[in-house]
Amino acid sequence: MSRYNLFYDESNCTRDDRTIYVRNLDTKVTKEILWELFSQVGNVQQVFMPQIDKDKNEPPYALITFKTIHSPIFASEIMNGVSLYGKQISVQPKGKSMHSNLFMELKKNGELAYQLEQDMMKHYRDQQMNNSYGSDHHRRSSRQRSYR
Repeated sequence: MSRYNLFYDESNCTRDDRTIYVRNLDTKVTKEILWELFSQVGNVQQVFMPQIDKDKNEPPYALITFKTIHSPIFASEIMNGVSLYGKQISVQPKGKSMHSNLFMELKKNGELAYQLEQDMMKHYRDQQMNNSYGSDHHRRSSRQRSYR
């Protein structure tokens, strides 16, 4: 299972954890186009697009690094299959990132990590509110008893 966690400390993540792999690009696609496109789903830190030798007939690809840890999974879900210059691009978290197993598992099950993340966040907030209410109620009850 992936170590993906909504509340993961970003200072512990690697560059790979913030990077996606984009394939099936048309030769007209540039770094600037990718930067603009992927800025719609997260704060882009870097776009790496190696020079491809046209004689070898290798398809262009790119590695896009985001500033935050949650952007790669969101970008993969939203941008995978988007048509760019008539070609559907393939977007997924970089191979050895914390997101790659989660993305594949959720894709297989037809679930969205973004929705899962939102549900987890709501559950976490509800839990915090309940804990906060319970501890405040306990403190007030204790104070009232001590004054009697």
